[in-house]
Amino acid sequence: MGDSLRVLCPCCSARLAVDPATGDVLSCDAPAPAAKDFDQAVGEVQSSAQRRADAFSQAFGISEGGIDALRAEVRRSMEREAAQAVRTKLRAQVFEALARDNPVELPRALVDEQVQQLQLDMLQRMGRQIQDASQLPPREPFEEPARRRVALGLLIGELAQREKLQVDRERVFARLEEVVASYPNPEEVRRAYLQDANAMRQIETGVIEEMAVDWILSRARVTDRPGTFAELTGFGRQA
Repeated sequence: MGDSLRVLCPCCSARLAVDPATGDVLSCDAPAPAAKDFDQAVGEVQSSAQRRADAFSQAFGISEGGIDALRAEVRRSMEREAAQAVRTKLRAQVFEALARDNPVELPRALVDEQVQQLQLDMLQRMGRQIQDASQLPPREPFEEPARRRVALGLLIGELAQREKLQVDRERVFARLEEVVASYPNPEEVRRAYLQDANAMRQIETGVIEEMAVDWILSRARVTDRPGTFAELTGFGRQA
């Protein structure tokens, strides 16, 4: 190959021996890749992946800790949701048995008051305001839920009085923390609750109900049944 033409390949820096008459490549001496170049490339890929992971986490409000912090927050959120679902199902079962086994006479005035409250709650969720009672939705769909609420309120009130169940302030604030934890701005929501006497009364009522449920369960035979997160919360279930 004494008559060959030696050139340097512009794309890969390989040393080529080229036949000057035909243009054929007679030999190719490619340089070995430098180890530091490979390490640098790997580092750049990892850095790019980390930036994408951080950006993904920040889109969900996680400013520090990256994808690991996001996973931890998702797990905590799922645990809270599962615990709430278990508590809601258990309370519903206890209240159903309590109302079924303890029929009470319901004062009509209390039922009427509860019906109107349910009607107003529905209008509030719809963002509607009314000028007088004639604009309320029909009474019939709210009658049975109102009777149930009144009956449970009377039964739980009697139980709390008989067993001297007092509002536990620690449980009230623990319940408040559970409520605000589900919001993206928990500090603002906490202040709003603490400044709203009616909202705090609702939390206190919920705590008394939980204490009544605990009292009943402590004297009942309870059978545990395992279940998945999807079964408890309906996650992934199509409407």
